[in-house]
Formats: sequence, C-alpha cells, structure tokens
Amino acid sequence: ERANITYEVLREVNPNLIMLRMPAYGLAGPYKNYRGFGTHVEGMIGHHLIRTYDDGTPDEMGDAFTADAVAGVMGAWAVTAALRHRARTGQGQQIEMPLAEAFLPVIGEYIMDYTMNRRPTGPQGNSHPSHAPHGIYPTSGDDRWIAIDVATDEEFGALCGVLGAHALARDERFCTGGARVEHRKELDAALGEVTRGFNNEELFHALQDVRVAAGPVHDDLAAFHSPQLEARGFFEELTMEGVGTHRYPGIFTKWANTPNWIRTPPVKLGENNEEIYLDLLGYTRQEYDALCARGLVGTTYTSEVLKARD
Repeated sequence: ERANITYEVLREVNPNLIMLRMPAYGLAGPYKNYRGFGTHVEGMIGHHLIRTYDDGTPDEMGDAFTADAVAGVMGAWAVTAALRHRARTGQGQQIEMPLAEAFLPVIGEYIMDYTMNRRPTGPQGNSHPSHAPHGIYPTSGDDRWIAIDVATDEEFGALCGVLGAHALARDERFCTGGARVEHRKELDAALGEVTRGFNNEELFHALQDVRVAAGPVHDDLAAFHSPQLEARGFFEELTMEGVGTHRYPGIFTKWANTPNWIRTPPVKLGENNEEIYLDLLGYTRQEYDALCARGLVGTTYTSEVLKARD
C-alpha cells in the first residue's frame, strides 16, 4: 500500500488481474499492520501450544513453518478458483487470504471440541486422539529412537509379539484401544523400556513386516546413508574449487521424459555478478564498477563475517 501497487491501482492497467494478498492477519482489523511470519501466526492461533509436550513449554518446540506450507496450498487453490471465475465471467479480482485464517481449519477439531464440549486442548506432544502407543521410543545406541503408531488391537498384539513383550499384551490397562489411550503415559514408559534393547533400523523392518507403522528417527548422518535415498540416486557428487569433491542433495523430482541432474556446484559469493549485471541487465563496466564501489553489489563478505571465521 505504501508503494501504491494495490489491486485498485493495478486493475486500472489490467482489469483482468487476479491478485492474491496473504497478510499475516488480514487487510482490516486491529492486527492489520502487524508484521508476522508463519511461525508467529501459529503462536497467535494456538498451534505452538497444541504441539508442545505436556512436560515442556512452547518455546522448546522450535519452528515448524506449518502455516507457511498450508498457505501455499490454500493460495494455489484460491487462485485456481479465481481463474475459473475469470474464465466464466471475464472478471479478475483481489483475493485476501490471511495466514492465520488459512491455517485455522487445520486445527478445526480442537476448536470444535471446545465450542461443542467446552473442553480446552492442552499440549498434545506426539499423542493421538485414539492411537496408542503413538510416539517416539528409545532404542539401543546413543540417542537412537524409533517412531511407532498403533491403531488397532491387532497391531498392538503384533507389536508385542515382535518385542517379546507378552506381559504388555496381557496387561488389562493395555488390552483395548480405549484402555491404552487412558493409560498412555504408563504404556509409553513400559514400551520404552522394552524398545531400548533393539536396534532402531532392525526393529523398523521387523515391525513393517507385521504391518505395524514404524520408522527410525534419523539424524543427518543416518539420512545421508539411507538405503532408500541411495537406491534412488538422490545424492550427487560435485567438485567445488577450494572445497573439494563431496556429495550433495540432488534434484527432488524425477521426470519421465526430462533427465536432469545437478550441473554446477553451489555458487560462490559474487561468482556470477558480471554475467548478471553486464550481460543480462546491460550495465556498462563503468556503471557496474560504481555500484561495487558503493557497496551495492556483493563481492566479498562483511568484516564481521570474516572476523568470525578467524
């Protein structure tokens, strides 16, 4: 608005324009001019609290950026709907889609639980409304874990069979889904003591074999050596001057008729400046040098960064 490029101004140039605006909280109301990104929106509408562990605080949860991800999908849907409207009527329009309002339906079940039952939702952590066990459990090794999700009595029986945890299978507190949810804390503690004796990769495959949803919790090194990613050829080897030859994450799509791969290593600071300014944008050498002299074109790191490396 301060730059005077609102929809009202732009539609004078192009009456068929479709313009999507995605402020944090809306183009009207007391929060109109508040700055915010997806993570701030999630805090404002309660998502940070919901995904907090019951023995922790929201500040421990880190950033998930779920509101940003949802906004991309919802924004694409809104523009698609506007394109259909324009195809039928010839009319463009402005779409207002605040991040907060786009994300609220994601936690709709908790809102309904309060409006219908007056039951506020506290921290949920890894818990599930009807699945138990449902969480992350320790395994052998240093800081090694496995994620397990049991939805039915049959799956719980299969889990106990793989673990040899026959006492858990016979425990009345865990015999039904409702009982397991009611006693989920006791179940999580007991299950964790059993899983500690297993390797997370081996347990993952054993549980998958009996149709129990499970997966190892990988750190970056384990992901780097994932047999799935290896089989897919995801990582690609590149050589970079001054750095050497290393494997890098590759292209995340595979196209049936367009083979693709990483062609160049990561760009170094200022490496393509002249190509962009002189060849693509048409600046003269004198103009380009003047921009560099004024510090408007990045050619080196700041003194603060260079000092931090020493």
